[in-house]
Amino acid sequence: MSNPPEQSDYYSRSALAAKLDITLKELTQAMLEAGWLRYDEQAGKGKEWTLTSKGDFEGGVYKDSKKFGQYIAWPESVLTHAVIMELKHALLNASAIAKVFGISAKTLNKLFADLGWIGVSKKGWMASDAGIDQGGVQQSSDATGIPYVVWQRKIIENDTLKHHIALYKGVGVHAGVIPSDGMASKEANSTQYYRLLSGLLISEAGDLSVANYLYLYGIQYAYQRPVTLTGVTTAVGLTQQVVCDFYLPSAGICLFIQRTQITPTRLAEQIELQSLIEKSSLPYIILLESDISTLEQFLPKSLLALGLSLY
Repeated sequence: MSNPPEQSDYYSRSALAAKLDITLKELTQAMLEAGWLRYDEQAGKGKEWTLTSKGDFEGGVYKDSKKFGQYIAWPESVLTHAVIMELKHALLNASAIAKVFGISAKTLNKLFADLGWIGVSKKGWMASDAGIDQGGVQQSSDATGIPYVVWQRKIIENDTLKHHIALYKGVGVHAGVIPSDGMASKEANSTQYYRLLSGLLISEAGDLSVANYLYLYGIQYAYQRPVTLTGVTTAVGLTQQVVCDFYLPSAGICLFIQRTQITPTRLAEQIELQSLIEKSSLPYIILLESDISTLEQFLPKSLLALGLSLY
């Protein structure tokens, strides 16, 4: 076990990451790839971080904390090490950034475009002046010439981007915590409305993610739209209608949201609704509220099965 020289400042990985303005996950991964750390099984302790001989050579030491127990610390000299410098100055592509936020790279680029930071060009993306100001760097594929944009690492902590992604996902809406920009929600006639990325207002918090997704992918929709069911009539011979939570006129598809919190009355309505639409030729998708958390996987596949491609 190494003993730290008295005169040097030492940092834990989290303190080092903060000083470098990068994420702890990124720093840890870089140290693992450089062979400085291992995640080993310790007798009676479970898995713990241990120093390798390379890590020891680079100055890593074990220290003890009354609160956290033993941890690995690093000398100030690693701040200028080639491994760390390369990490700090590396440019991130959309896939790497999207992974941090738990969305797809395609959706991230759509959000960048919605912010006006990039625009479509030659089957790829071009950085706007505003995007360059935010750390965007224009590049193109050597093989195809298709343009794309990579980003300085600081984009991960960009407040505007984080807020826009939070609005897109509806983060905090179900808990009543709305991003505080003064524009995210509005109350009128004792009803709470939530502002979409499009600027429109919606009264069902559970529908916000779906509305934002359709808007971002350029799919025209009508909300709470009555639709006539061909070939289905009421008991008195009138044409039967249903109300689609989202109606996609380009493909004639209805999206219905099946609520988790449901009253006996609403349950009966849902059973009747499904019975009616199954009797008609109406293309439809029923989204459970649990499906909304995996919307980027569920919805494109479901729409494609009905003939509507998002790509």
